Amino acid sequence: MAGRSCGTLLVLFAVFLSIQLPRSARAEDVVRGLETPQDEPWRHYYSELLHRVMEKTVPDFGPYSEQPCRLPMSPARRIKETMHGALINVVVLGVGNQQYDEDLINIPYPVDKGLLGYRIALINALNQPKIDRVESLVEMRSLTVGQAQDWSDVRIYRANGIPVELAASYDLLMPMLMHGRFDLFLRGLNEVQAEYDLNRDRYPGLGIDRHILIKFRSATYFYVSRSEPRLAARIKAGLERMMQDGSFDAWFNEGFGKLVASVPLDNRVVIELENAEALPGLPFDPRSPWWSLGALIKSGASSPVTHQSVM
Repeated sequence: MAGRSCGTLLVLFAVFLSIQLPRSARAEDVVRGLETPQDEPWRHYYSELLHRVMEKTVPDFGPYSEQPCRLPMSPARRIKETMHGALINVVVLGVGNQQYDEDLINIPYPVDKGLLGYRIALINALNQPKIDRVESLVEMRSLTVGQAQDWSDVRIYRANGIPVELAASYDLLMPMLMHGRFDLFLRGLNEVQAEYDLNRDRYPGLGIDRHILIKFRSATYFYVSRSEPRLAARIKAGLERMMQDGSFDAWFNEGFGKLVASVPLDNRVVIELENAEALPGLPFDPRSPWWSLGALIKSGASSPVTHQSVM
């Protein structure tokens, strides 16, 4: 009985404290993002950026806690769980999908500065001579791109007349590439080197294409559950503050500078694709500081030859 009474007193004391403590002393916001997988180290940029955003807003929004979700999820499930808000309440997504804007709160700042719109392919190294002959979008259509079936950029390649081979999941794409099911596994500049390093021992014939750079209008936003408008406002305020004080650019360069510099960009054929669906969701002028990749791209590209898209 004494133990039960003591436990009851502790519970009552905790309740008393929660009532008496000022709002600023209690955690108001809980961030539920996806834990960065060990096989996707480039995603650390986004999780760390979100942490820095939350820290930047403590003076006026108060304390917060982080509860990362450790469950493996497909892109489609990530969206559904973010809509629900229980396991995940914030996620990083590419813009241009009307469903995202209707079902979630978008924070309209391109946190990757459009970097994922610059694509370089992982290839079977035996196919490099065939790829080297491509000099335009018309010739690009002789090659096939591999994509997971629920990836948003599938529609971009198809809209530009590029054949696409679909896989049920990311895990199937690498063996399909090496077995000749498609020619190009296009990855973002911030992804291609890391994915090559992770897979080259398992697939000795894997290579990074040295000839083509694909470019299209793109952006990545934070999206927040509609049940968390305060969290959405806090993330927006934090990003604006980081942009104003220079800490956003500093983290962007730290997070992506080495990855971009590791991929030779000079003397590539640049093939520009149309991405009309993304335009309504991209309110920012590409010349603004939010969009400018500046020296990050220039450091790896000296004088590429550019070919405009031919529809």
